[in-house]
Amino acid sequence: MKGMNMEGLKLTIRMNNIPKWKIAEVVGVSEMTIYRWLRTYDQEHFDKINQAVKQIIGGESDEQDNENK
Repeated sequence: MKGMNMEGLKLTIRMNNIPKWKIAEVVGVSEMTIYRWLRTYDQEHFDKINQAVKQIIGGESDEQDNENK
């Protein structure tokens, strides 16, 4: 995800079927705040969302590994 812009981040969220409420839960803000942050670019907000997405994607692959055992 290195060098990604906001549109790339939105695409990653869509491709991984990550609900906005889940991102909001990880970041610690409301779902509406995530929608607002995704509409306007701010580096700090981008970094927070990007980190949450990475955490969620990493957690989902861990859950899938545990299910396959």
